[in-house]
Amino acid sequence: MNTHRAPDLTDLRRVWAWKPCPWGGGPADRLAVAWHEAGHAVYARWIGWDMRRVELHADGGDCFPEPIDPEVTHQLEDEDGEIRATAAGLFHAGLAAELLRAKLPWRGPIARPRQTDHHRAETMLAPGFGANTLPGHAYAQLQALHALSAHWDEVAAIAAILQRDGVWSPQAMVA
Repeated sequence: MNTHRAPDLTDLRRVWAWKPCPWGGGPADRLAVAWHEAGHAVYARWIGWDMRRVELHADGGDCFPEPIDPEVTHQLEDEDGEIRATAAGLFHAGLAAELLRAKLPWRGPIARPRQTDHHRAETMLAPGFGANTLPGHAYAQLQALHALSAHWDEVAAIAAILQRDGVWSPQAMVA
């Protein structure tokens, strides 16, 4: 797989237009959910936040990250919003994994307003960029596409385990 370009600060200052989701909504079947959740797991590890496990269930999937104590976690200065937008990529990583798996091009920030992941990204981005920030979502989605395309073998391995077992943990990767 070709690695997508990493976003840069000009992506945070660019004028964007929302694009519809190419398949209309959220993941519809177990295979799509497995890839979606694998994307979240790999991106979380890429930004330094380990996952304890990922589970599939009848209504979708859930990721269970390691707890973070905000009282002892050092908060970096983020004048331009790059750190905030990179962190928000976690919530767009499922979408990015689905796009990459389907070999669909990214044509601009994809709006999925009915999806919990979209709302979580919005909640993270809004304090730094304002509500419905197109540049923040664009940067986050580009960063997720970049990270996942660079670690596609890991996404595929986790998705395969999820599809087969319905659950993944880091220990499953060494078994």
